[in-house]
Amino acid sequence: MDGMETQDQTADRLESLWRKLGAEIKEKEQALDRLKERFRKLDEARLVILEELSSGPIAVRVAEAQAESLPPPLREAAVQFVRDAQTSDGISASDVTNALSKRGLGDHVTPRVFYSMVYLSLMRAADGGELRVKKGPRGRLFLPAPKDKSLFQNEREAAH
Repeated sequence: MDGMETQDQTADRLESLWRKLGAEIKEKEQALDRLKERFRKLDEARLVILEELSSGPIAVRVAEAQAESLPPPLREAAVQFVRDAQTSDGISASDVTNALSKRGLGDHVTPRVFYSMVYLSLMRAADGGELRVKKGPRGRLFLPAPKDKSLFQNEREAAH
């Protein structure tokens, strides 16, 4: 009889464990369903807020605040610095880079990379007629373009 009772006890224990595990699975599935419902509601609220921000007056205020806190684009800052320099000899890209670095521009890159960015911006501004370039003893120097001359005249002067 001991063998039968042991088998019955084992079967009862297995049956009990099986029921407990089934109940635990059902409980976890219900908890997962509740969590999914909370996530769905949160996702809907998020979409409503994003739509409001992208088209409503809040979006305009956020965009204005960001625009006020951002520094001017690099090209504009470089060209403005050359214009404000008031030198007849011209100003080097290194001088422009150092000045803009002191104003907080270029903190996100290494100094070499920032110099390259400034130099390229100055050259593009010169190609666009905003600045003149003349060759100095140690490299190119940048000058403001005269306002009363045409782009063709600026190119001719730069060639001489």
